[in-house]
Amino acid sequence: MNFSNLLRGQSLGLLTVFLLSNPVIAINTSPQTLASLDAYGQMLPCATSCFYQWEGACSNDLVGSVLQCGVNCISWAPNDCYCRTDYQSLATSYLYTCVSKSCTLGDNSGDITSATDLYNSYCTSLSFFAPTQPPITAQPTTVYVTITVTSDAVRTAAGRPLFWAMGVLVV
Repeated sequence: MNFSNLLRGQSLGLLTVFLLSNPVIAINTSPQTLASLDAYGQMLPCATSCFYQWEGACSNDLVGSVLQCGVNCISWAPNDCYCRTDYQSLATSYLYTCVSKSCTLGDNSGDITSATDLYNSYCTSLSFFAPTQPPITAQPTTVYVTITVTSDAVRTAAGRPLFWAMGVLVV
């Protein structure tokens, strides 16, 4: 069956069902432009140095390099790699570590937050949402211990004496 027969015959319905059941995912291959944001220009150089390495007319996209987005000094990472939802935790982890080491004067927690928030908000603005993970909460655990003492002087395995005084084991 050739293509023209396909369009004329019953197979058109099957083709339509196939196309509608397999949605096309939008791809944003434009290079990332995070450095053009006002918030980027307001960060300290110690934090911005974790995003790009400037060498004359060449600028290396460091986050894109960490994510292995195939970048070089001429081309920054495409948004669909730079903001991939499964890469976002790696990018924020890199930024946290890099800014922690680069911004060493005073309390750097604000610098770390600015850098990671900038990356996250940039990706969110392009509709790349990081997967949410449920918070980890510690559950209280109760441990009951029963100690039976049959004499007033008991020895530990190391030979040290233990004494039972008013219901409390004294080592």
